[in-house]
Amino acid sequence: MNESLKTSIILVADDEPHVALEYQFLLCNNDCRIIKAYSGNEAFEKAKEESPDLIILDIMMPESNETIGVIDPLQGVKLFKRLKNEPKTKNIPIIFSSINAKARHIASEELKAEGFFAKFYDDDEKFKCIDEILKKKTKSSENSL
Repeated sequence: MNESLKTSIILVADDEPHVALEYQFLLCNNDCRIIKAYSGNEAFEKAKEESPDLIILDIMMPESNETIGVIDPLQGVKLFKRLKNEPKTKNIPIIFSSINAKARHIASEELKAEGFFAKFYDDDEKFKCIDEILKKKTKSSENSL
């Protein structure tokens, strides 16, 4: 079992239900809890309510559950900005996930997200990225005590 993932709460915000299931499968042996959100508004509310340790955020998804199927190509970017401006969520690390590898530039250079991976990235690389970010967060929390 990986200590940085143990008891972690990870919010997966993606309009495709199988994506959250993939993360659940990837991380299932580590006692972490996966919260699923299928739209920008739902993810924002769950992030405020649950205070996850990490958010994995799709760049292209609907704004609300009422508009499922109507994809906003920048909903993830808009949500990222909302989360970073909200006092309850501003310190939660965010990894962008997208089918479009060109989105890496937006995620890393423009927004300064903590991570990025293409949706069909190697599972070992996803796990490593998630683990590293949670280790940094744990270390940062310990240093602030």
